[in-house]
Amino acid sequence: MELRCANHPDVETRVSCNKCGKLICFRCMVSTPVGYRCRECAKIRPNPLTQVSTELYAKAIGAAFLSGAAGALAWGLAKNSRLYGLLSVVLAMGIGYGIGVLVSKASNRKQAPSIAAIAAAGAVGAFIFGNVLGLIFRFDVSAGFAFQHALEFRPWDTIWSWLSLALSAAMAYTRARQ
Repeated sequence: MELRCANHPDVETRVSCNKCGKLICFRCMVSTPVGYRCRECAKIRPNPLTQVSTELYAKAIGAAFLSGAAGALAWGLAKNSRLYGLLSVVLAMGIGYGIGVLVSKASNRKQAPSIAAIAAAGAVGAFIFGNVLGLIFRFDVSAGFAFQHALEFRPWDTIWSWLSLALSAAMAYTRARQ
């Protein structure tokens, strides 16, 4: 006697759902703690940790924007520091960590990849606007803030800057996923 899958009549099977008894093939079976079941009996539901409402998305975007603005200010001040190279890497990780934590808290600790992407976008925004602030305003200890008329290009900053951007975005992404 040939046994055929209820959903795929061209596939032979010897497995049946342990709840309803329907014959199922390897494509239809769902492994559960109590055995194999059909999709209807397994009642596959989305993970509640990854289900995010529109309200939580709005809160996450707001947290990314506000923490990104604070990070941009910190980056703008550090941009003109004499220790910028190494300081930028440490600062990038701190800014990314802070943005990731705040976005995670604002989204009620949802672990959706989209929330982590919002945190990473906040870190990238902080980096971009921080560098713009660093180019426009130059901080001098003796004179305070002064408008910088000529944009300086320091080629040794580019490697540190790209490394800082990557570390900040990665830190924000991974911190928001935890």
